[in-house]
Amino acid sequence: MKRSLVLDYGSSEDEEQPVRKKTLPQLSANLTVPAPVDDPSKHQGRQRTRQHVEGQFAAHVYVSIQPNSETRTLLEKIVQEAQSSVPEIHTLINHASEVPPSASSTEQENDDPKPIQAVAPSLHISLSRPIYLRAHQREDLKRTVRVMASQFAPFMVSFASLQLFQNDEKTREFISIEIGAGHHELKKLAEALSPQLRLFYQQSYYDAPRFHSSIAWALLRPSNPASSNIFNGNSSKMEEVIDSESPPRSLEEESQSSNTSFPSVTDIPRELITKLQESHGKDLQRLGRFKIRNICVRIGKDVKEWRLAGSG
Repeated sequence: MKRSLVLDYGSSEDEEQPVRKKTLPQLSANLTVPAPVDDPSKHQGRQRTRQHVEGQFAAHVYVSIQPNSETRTLLEKIVQEAQSSVPEIHTLINHASEVPPSASSTEQENDDPKPIQAVAPSLHISLSRPIYLRAHQREDLKRTVRVMASQFAPFMVSFASLQLFQNDEKTREFISIEIGAGHHELKKLAEALSPQLRLFYQQSYYDAPRFHSSIAWALLRPSNPASSNIFNGNSSKMEEVIDSESPPRSLEEESQSSNTSFPSVTDIPRELITKLQESHGKDLQRLGRFKIRNICVRIGKDVKEWRLAGSG
């Protein structure tokens, strides 16, 4: 005799037993990371131009200039004279590295292609606008800059003349020294970076760049139509990212001042720049010759530097 098997699945009443939800304990305050708070009072009135995004890293690519003591003294004198006419001007020279004359021009060759630890911030020349990276893109940018360093040879740059530049937001104006000799090589470096930037969906550098190194800045008053004719298609963004004028800052410390409680100006008078150029232009051209040996990338607070090791 065959026996049929009857499976007992239980009643629906058995399946509808209530499930107690457990309450998870709250995380300790020590385990939570507070969102950055923008405090312009700590940055001479500067405010962020871009909101902080968790997991996003601000980056910038540039070459540095190490002025010797004589050149540094000249730059400090220019800034001091500017400040005597416009007290609201802030120097960018205070934190620049001072090196012996032998280290600022053609000596100390080193073809080591490995990254070297970036020295204390110096004057710089930007090769990119601000770049905003996700965590997984950081190594891609470093790799690109490292390859660039292996393909480009060291080259000379020289100071040409004092100029005024503004950041894109027209919140700060800079007293800068435009670069003469070396413009072609700097443009090639900036162009070599463009393909990787496009992969990041980031802007390439300016189509008609005017490479320069900034030595001072002033906060502009909001809505300043009188300054609209000042050139702002430039690398002044770098001055707000790494600011060789001070220990490198992140882009989040970018300045965009709408706070009138901080000293600000309508603009830096062009007549002042003309006067400074007439007084110091020849000395700037005489002393302002530098050998560019390294290319640098800053990502967040991390700065890496590679020596240019290509053949000329």
